[in-house]
Amino acid sequence: MSRSPNKGRKASDSGYIDLHIHSSCSDSPLSPREVVRIASEKGLRAVAVTDHDSVAGVEEAIDEAAEYGIEVVSGVELSVSDGLSDIHILGYFVDHADEVFQRELEKFRVARFERVKKILAKLKELEVDIDLESVLKIADNGSIGRPHVAEALLDSGYVDTFEEAFRRYIGHRSPAYVPKMLLSSSDAFRLIERAGGVSVLAHPGTVQRDDLIPEFVELGMAGIEVWHPKHDRGTVRYYMELARRHGLVVTGGSDSHGSRTAHAGIGSERVPYSVLVSLREAAARSTASR
Repeated sequence: MSRSPNKGRKASDSGYIDLHIHSSCSDSPLSPREVVRIASEKGLRAVAVTDHDSVAGVEEAIDEAAEYGIEVVSGVELSVSDGLSDIHILGYFVDHADEVFQRELEKFRVARFERVKKILAKLKELEVDIDLESVLKIADNGSIGRPHVAEALLDSGYVDTFEEAFRRYIGHRSPAYVPKMLLSSSDAFRLIERAGGVSVLAHPGTVQRDDLIPEFVELGMAGIEVWHPKHDRGTVRYYMELARRHGLVVTGGSDSHGSRTAHAGIGSERVPYSVLVSLREAAARSTASR
């Protein structure tokens, strides 16, 4: 679902969008309102709030967007498992007020909380003492995760940089790493579809599991995220062609986590507004076929 204060504009208007932004409702220090304000300063026409396992920030962003004349697309980012691969699926136009959808996402919030407790226990075994309350304070009621632990490690002086926290302690294959709860791909697509949304494969160039794309298409995937800070020009061209071959829409965004991804600020990827037009059309086709 999305709400637009720009109903007088034609879909063919020029402009740029960012369809992959995180807020303080997951692992960015930026509130949903701040996300919209920054997007306005950057001259963006539309944004999608795509927090990890949460739609809690969507309504706040929509309310703020009414003042700035920006369209907000309701979104979410889910993690799915396929063997050893951790793959992210973006859901767009989900009904963020749907109670069943919210209950399902709440299971992930609980799992994230339990995961952080296990990470802190492992850190304690390494004589790195970070208390849960400090991590919860950093998360500020958001969907808690490793970035909040990393920030607590930084604040406590155990590391000098955010990246060092992951490298030394909590990154994959690091001593305090704890796997997160993952959905099967079929369950993720079903959950997004159940909430009225359409699914898009996030930053495929970072996981390099293109072999899964035909299966995901069969499961109802609508698109591929082509523009992303970790995709160079060759990667963009490659996934453009792959999307064309499979009849998928292309999307893109900054994957901004605020100051935690200083290299990828909101609007850093030049994604044309026409992308949102195509995505909305795919959503309408999907809804009509259900």
